[in-house]
Amino acid sequence: MRLMVEILYSILFVIIYIPLIYKNRIALLNDPSDFTGLIIEIIVASIIYYTVSSIIIESICQKNIINDERDSLIKLKVYKWGYIIFEVFLIGLISFTIWANKKPAFSIGIEDLIFYILVSVVMITFIKSSIQLFLYRTS
Repeated sequence: MRLMVEILYSILFVIIYIPLIYKNRIALLNDPSDFTGLIIEIIVASIIYYTVSSIIIESICQKNIINDERDSLIKLKVYKWGYIIFEVFLIGLISFTIWANKKPAFSIGIEDLIFYILVSVVMITFIKSSIQLFLYRTS
């Protein structure tokens, strides 16, 4: 069910945002402040979509899901790994930002920080999903 939600989200993203980005690609390169507005719009739309879809999935499938101790332990272990990875990324990002602002050749703007945070969220989600899949397969 969650896979169908993610496939539907990918299709909606391609239909809605890719033409918008393609149409405004020259303006986005010339004025990056428009890019932050688009990123914020994508983030808000993603949060709303995933919140509504998660509520619908939980309300439909909650009766059929049986959680035992193994499931609880796997969820806790995946949560712990995600938290550790996120903390390591934040420490690295803060260290890199401090280092880069001391060097005149490396200047990091707010757009770069937003991009790095979005990439980290996607990367952490992928790593957490991979760990969860590995734990379900091996235990």
